[in-house]
Amino acid sequence: MTTAQRPEGRPRLLCKFRPWKISVEKNATTGTYVEHHRTKEMLLNAEFYCQPPRFFDDPHDGVQGARPTGSHRDIDRFLMLNLWGVPDMMRKHGISSITQLKQITDPDDRAQMARLERKHRRREVRVLSLSSVPGCEVMWAGYGDSHRGVCLCFDADHPFFAQARAVRYVDDPKEIVDPADDNPVNDPLLYAKSTAWAWQREWRLVWPGENPTLVEFPREALMAVVLGEWFQQGGLDELIETLKGGGYRVQLLQMERLPESFDYQVVPVGEIQ
Repeated sequence: MTTAQRPEGRPRLLCKFRPWKISVEKNATTGTYVEHHRTKEMLLNAEFYCQPPRFFDDPHDGVQGARPTGSHRDIDRFLMLNLWGVPDMMRKHGISSITQLKQITDPDDRAQMARLERKHRRREVRVLSLSSVPGCEVMWAGYGDSHRGVCLCFDADHPFFAQARAVRYVDDPKEIVDPADDNPVNDPLLYAKSTAWAWQREWRLVWPGENPTLVEFPREALMAVVLGEWFQQGGLDELIETLKGGGYRVQLLQMERLPESFDYQVVPVGEIQ
C-alpha cells in the first residue's frame, strides 16, 4: 500500500515502546527467580507477547469486569461489575437461580444478558497495543523505561497490521454501540477507552482466545528503532548485535532534547544492514 492509498487517518508507523534491560522474574511453577531480557528475546524471536485486557494498566480496559484482589470486597465488586442488573432482572421475572435466566424472553432483558455474556468473552482475547506517536513523552515515560528504553517502529502498511484498528476515546462506554456479531474480535468495547488515555493514540490487533500468548511478527515490518533520550550507551552494542542477529534492516535513531525548549528532535544514530 502506497502513501496515496493509505486510508485517511491511518498512521505510517505503529510503535511499541519497550525497556532495554534485564528483569528478574519469579517462575510461577518452580518459585525460583530468573533473569530475562524480554525486549531482546522479543526481537530475536520476532514475537509479540499479547495478553487479555484484564492484565493491562487501565482497570477499565475492555470493560471486562472485576479482578480478584483477595479483599473481602471482591464479591461486591463481582456483583456490581460482572452481574450488574441481574438481581433486578431475577426479581422482575420471579426466578431464583442464575441458571433460569435462559428462560427469559423479554427482548430488552435478553439484550442486557447478551451484553453481560460479551463482557466475559472480552476476558478471553489477546490484544496487541501499539501507538501512532513515537515522539510522545508520556509514552516514553510510562512504557519506555523513563526514556531509557526503545521505541520499535513498524510499517503500518504491512499486511500483518491490516486488521489493526484505532482506539476510540470516549467519556462513557455507553457511547459505544453493541457489536453486529458475536465474534469477540469485533466487539467495539475492545477498541474503546476513556478519554483519560487519549494521549496514547493507540491502535490494536485482537485475536480470539488467551493462547498462544506469543504471536510471530514479520521481521521486515520493523523499519526503525528509536532510542530514548536517556538510553544507556552501555547497551548500544548489545542492541546492535541483537538486531543483526535477528536479521533486521532498520534505521537507528535517538530522541534528543532541544536546548531552551520542551521539544525534541530525532537524530540518526546509524543503520543496520
